[in-house]
Parts: sequence; C-alpha cells; structure tokens
Amino acid sequence: MTKPETSPTLVLGVNGREGLELLEDAIAIEISVGRKDEEISWILPKSLLIHHSEFFNAALNGTFAESGSRSMTMPEDNPMAFRLLVQWLYIGDIKIDDVDAWLEAWVLGDKIGNTAFRDYAMTKLVDYYHDFAITTTTVAIAYQKSVLGSQLRKWALDQFLFHSNSGDLYFFADDWVSVLETETEFIADIAKATILFKGGKVEDPHARLDSYLEE
Repeated sequence: MTKPETSPTLVLGVNGREGLELLEDAIAIEISVGRKDEEISWILPKSLLIHHSEFFNAALNGTFAESGSRSMTMPEDNPMAFRLLVQWLYIGDIKIDDVDAWLEAWVLGDKIGNTAFRDYAMTKLVDYYHDFAITTTTVAIAYQKSVLGSQLRKWALDQFLFHSNSGDLYFFADDWVSVLETETEFIADIAKATILFKGGKVEDPHARLDSYLEE
C-alpha cells in the first residue's frame, strides 16, 4: 500500500467530528457519514481519498455535485465501517473484533472500489467463522447489502452449507425461517447449490480463502 502523503495523527474533534492533522498545503475534505442521528464527520486529505478509491476520485474530480467542493455526505453508509477504512488507510490494519463491522467494511470497500480494503475485511470474516458457526444476522446482511453474484454472498452461502453439512450450525428454527422467508435469493442459491452438490463434501471456506478475494 502506498504511504499517505501526510503522516497524521488521528484525533477526536468536537461535536462528534473526527479529524486528522494535515500538512498546511494539503487539500482537506470533510466527509460526513451516516444518517443524521448517527452522523460522524472526518477531515481527510483529498489526495489520500482519490488515490485509494475510484468512488472518491469520481466524486471529487469528476462531474458529481461534490466535485470542486471541500465536503461531501454519505448518508447511506455506516460510520463504523468508514472509521475502519480510515484506520486501515493509515495503519494497514483493523483494530476491532466485531463481525458486523467487518461485514459493513466489505460493503463499503465494494462501493468505493477499494478491493484491497474489501479483501482485508473478507479475510477477517473468513478467519472469524473458522471458529464459529455463521449466524442468521451475517447471512441477512450479506444478502441485503451486496448484489447477485458478489463474493460476499458466495462466501456466506458456502459458509452456511459447510456448517450445516458438518453439523456445526446452531439452528434456532424461528430465526432461520425468518431469513428464508425474507431472503428469497438466499433460498434460490441454496437450491442451486443442493442440485450441484449431489452429496459431495462441502469444503471449509477457510481452506479456500483466495476464491473470495479479488482475482
């Protein structure tokens, strides 16, 4: 990963804002993330954002409304996921043990076109579920926040099939019935996998992590 043009220290600002110390000649962009009731703002170098994201490059240098502006809003995105993105950009790691946060980080990485960050989040997910059975919440988020054919859905389906086949899945019938009733694309994927599976052994997703990362 290319070293940022600045070497800032993460600092907390007032009124829910988080900022970074910038060089005097750096162009600063204020990014506000989340709904109004949970919104957090960051002050970040424009050069850092556009270097690591196709999305930000288009927004800040292209024809989007934010182009030429020193601020932009992302009301549909998760503030915790964005905090992890900032952390990852500066230290190359995610210092939090929260599976929901890793899911949201994958979604954000996919949106902004940062495959390295997205793949890092996927690695965290696969490592976590090597020791624990996948949950209904994880499956629901994976299907609700990614598109048909995404690597996130592929992994969630494979993890579900592996755990259910090995007997490790913790079945709380009401919870899983609710997911199956609402996530029709998940049901379709299970049906397709069952037809193709034909009684073969379901491989542990942890053993084929590379298949869920950027090719």
